[in-house]
Amino acid sequence: MDFAQVLEEWEKGKSKKNSKPHKGETDAKSRQALERWIDSEKNWKYYDKGPSEEHIDPISAREHLRKLEPEDEIDLHGLNLEQSLTRLEQFLNEAVRRGLRKVQIVHGKGNHSKGKAVLPKAVLEYLQQSPIAGELGTPRREKGGTGATWVIIKTRD
Repeated sequence: MDFAQVLEEWEKGKSKKNSKPHKGETDAKSRQALERWIDSEKNWKYYDKGPSEEHIDPISAREHLRKLEPEDEIDLHGLNLEQSLTRLEQFLNEAVRRGLRKVQIVHGKGNHSKGKAVLPKAVLEYLQQSPIAGELGTPRREKGGTGATWVIIKTRD
């Protein structure tokens, strides 16, 4: 029995309602027709409309993450090198704990440093060696430009 047949039986039951049959009789027939249809279609395969995360290809997922705005950020301005790296480590561990996918580190360009800029290079080296940090990138100018770095957090499989 297909859905059209179920609908037809239901409509017949509805037209019988107009002739004032017993209410329970019509409801029972409709329910029986529906149950027969469901039973006959138990082997149907149902598919969700949207793709599950496991079916998204890695390239599309990576592109999505690159375009995603950072979900949190840390600003390291005013901290010395040791303080900065300690805070950065804490921040990344917290990002993993919170299930974040992308974060941003504001380290500055080093324009106000006495001598050579130390922090941008140290942050980059730290992130390259971190087991938490995946892909790195520089945000658009209005989002920090070369004074910041976004990081895609590696997922733990």
